[in-house]
Amino acid sequence: MGNPGATRVFAMAVDTINNILYAGGDFDTINDTTPVGYVAKWDGTTWSSIPAIDSISGAFYFQYGNYYAVNAMIVYHEALYLPASVTYPAGGGQYFTFYYVIEYKGDSVKWLPVLDGEVNCFTVYNDTLYIGGDFVEPDTVAFNHVAKWDGSNWQPVGAGFLLYSNPYAASVYSLGVSNGKLYAGGYFDQSGSTTHLFSIAQWSDSAWESLGRGVSTTDTTQTGQVESICSYKNNLYVGGAFACAGDDTAHYIAEWDGVNWYSLNEPSSSGTVDALQPYDNKLYAGGGALIVPGKKLAYIGSWDGIQWDSLSSGYGVNGQVFALTVFQNNLYVGGQFDSAGDISANSIARWSSPDTSTEVKQLKTNDNQVAVYPNPSSGQFTIKTTGRRNGYTIEVYNVVGEKVYESVASNSQNIINLSGCAAGMYFVYLKSDESVGVGKVVITK
Repeated sequence: MGNPGATRVFAMAVDTINNILYAGGDFDTINDTTPVGYVAKWDGTTWSSIPAIDSISGAFYFQYGNYYAVNAMIVYHEALYLPASVTYPAGGGQYFTFYYVIEYKGDSVKWLPVLDGEVNCFTVYNDTLYIGGDFVEPDTVAFNHVAKWDGSNWQPVGAGFLLYSNPYAASVYSLGVSNGKLYAGGYFDQSGSTTHLFSIAQWSDSAWESLGRGVSTTDTTQTGQVESICSYKNNLYVGGAFACAGDDTAHYIAEWDGVNWYSLNEPSSSGTVDALQPYDNKLYAGGGALIVPGKKLAYIGSWDGIQWDSLSSGYGVNGQVFALTVFQNNLYVGGQFDSAGDISANSIARWSSPDTSTEVKQLKTNDNQVAVYPNPSSGQFTIKTTGRRNGYTIEVYNVVGEKVYESVASNSQNIINLSGCAAGMYFVYLKSDESVGVGKVVITK
């Protein structure tokens, strides 16, 4: 994409139904020659442009950075949602800027109702789309940096968020769900009459509530900044620019168990932790140069609940990481870098680790392909293999890289029962020491 090391991938989103990975950033070229409008799609083999989005690429001007880029995205109900803006001259050298969310579905684009500030993040909670950002009050309704979509209009979510010293300086940079609860992170310290939120809050059906003392800078009275949120092993993890969580030291990343904050063996960073993603029973964190004594994390590392580890013998990637996601049971890394491990990687790379591999490589398959039937399935299905099968194990992963099933292959046909798992796409691996066969199954309920 674009010029190696110069372009950036800021956001990624996965359409699990149509098996597509979307990437957004400030790049304008794919496949060396094909122009795109800052968004491209990947099917696991090939990059493609999106003509309907390319035609409105002028709407992706990132105001605060003063460049064209797509900085956030999400797939919801088989549609891709992106932030956008349009600036109009108002005379006398003045300009008005209007902000929007764009819905891309079925090769057409729809502009959702206007906002008065940029959108920084998305999430889905209880089958509803939520946005966070710099918007405050686009009409007569005050959103204060967070809103939800009712299918026709944006609606407030409680009192939203403010910064006591300067309400307009507040912002929401991250939204996420953990243990069935909605969380918002950013730079704020109050919501309505609730104060001392310290940049992280939990929605309790009618109001935003604090998580202890939240996160803060080296001075525990000063609000820190939360850039990323995720759920890992049933607890909430937050990353960003802070040095304390609760009353304790926690550099750039911290864990909340519902009662207390915990540090993660004190990793430090020269930037922020911008992205968090569970994958293969580990939590991956990316951002600025991550440092743990005795470990070479570079700009990305993994946490197993006890200790940090590096990727590819400490090579990692050689530049900042802005986005992480899981697609086709691989971890995808987006940012600003031109190498990943010992390979060239122009701002996006794939980490394949369904086992204990420490190499950055493309997952190889051979003649041991995995056929799954019936597919879709209500939960119980059979896998049929060709080629050698002695000494093979069967592993099944969900779309976020969590292992949900493992057994030893007994013969050429093996019955798998995932009736207790949620509906969605799952990846079936037939593995030996020498090869890996891959299949997919969609479970319906």
